[in-house]
Amino acid sequence: GIGQGMMYFSNTIVINQYFKRHRASGNGIYFAGGTLSSFFFPPMLFSVIHMFGLRTTLLLLGALSLHAIPGSMLLESPFNRVRKIDRKRKLRTIVTEDCVEKAKLNPPPGPGVESNVEEKLEHWFREQLAVFAFLRRPIFYAIVLTGITFSFSFVVFPVTIVDFAITRGVSRHPAALLLTSFSAGDLAGRLFSGVLTDRGILRKDHMMVLIYVVWSAAFLALPLCTSYEVTFAVTVVLGVAVGAGGIFNTVLLADYLGIHVMPTTFAMFRLVLGLISLVRPFCIGEGPPPLHVWPSYFFFLSVEHLGQNHFPFGLLVRPTQVKWNHSMGQSGLSQPIISP
Repeated sequence: GIGQGMMYFSNTIVINQYFKRHRASGNGIYFAGGTLSSFFFPPMLFSVIHMFGLRTTLLLLGALSLHAIPGSMLLESPFNRVRKIDRKRKLRTIVTEDCVEKAKLNPPPGPGVESNVEEKLEHWFREQLAVFAFLRRPIFYAIVLTGITFSFSFVVFPVTIVDFAITRGVSRHPAALLLTSFSAGDLAGRLFSGVLTDRGILRKDHMMVLIYVVWSAAFLALPLCTSYEVTFAVTVVLGVAVGAGGIFNTVLLADYLGIHVMPTTFAMFRLVLGLISLVRPFCIGEGPPPLHVWPSYFFFLSVEHLGQNHFPFGLLVRPTQVKWNHSMGQSGLSQPIISP
């Protein structure tokens, strides 16, 4: 579990560092890998376990995972490349005579040395606290709200949709196919939603509002479906909305709060989602509810999605993105420029 968490955390940050113009598409391709594996990996894993046993299967999976080590060693942080460019630029700087004349020697150590040390320590503490300045930005809490909603729906819907279909008289095999339709829509949403924003057809905050409006409408339409075919189509639409919404949380963290603090912002984001997920089993319950409860259940999910996500992105948060000036300062970090 610790290794899986570290891998997911590191991969997400690296992808957002390397992709700038096509950041949403890059995240979509990355997250689509998990959806693709859900189509092929379970039957393949069942066959391998049946042929070689559980221990040999775990050994093979460990060997496959080790092949990622050489690839990770070849990766280089984009910040290191920027530092190298800036270092070469500084070496080419011509020091004029005027600058030499104005240069002053460092004063000899005296009584003021202790005060200088205190000032440096105070400056260091301020720099460390400045990393958490994103907690004063409303957009962070809007992104957290959308992440909570996504994590609930991504787990609650697949767990309950089969029971919902069976309660309405659908046999088990067609009811299980609703999960396949949901996964197919999820894959399409992850692969193609980023193209719309990366090409400038839709702005990212507008895309989030649209996604959650469709999400709410799909939840509202589920109890109103009168046939299996219509339910199948609604689950595909819901899967597209879920897949599209899942990739934009990390993209918005990078665009609005800055890539240089993304390890901290993403860690806080995942921490809140992990704590909230402890409540999720109580929301799902132990068994399927009666038939008359399902409309109220999906209506509640619809209103909750619309209220928690449409209003923060559409009304409360003004579109402000962080653009990065790649000229390096003395600290070696890119300087953020906030622009509307």
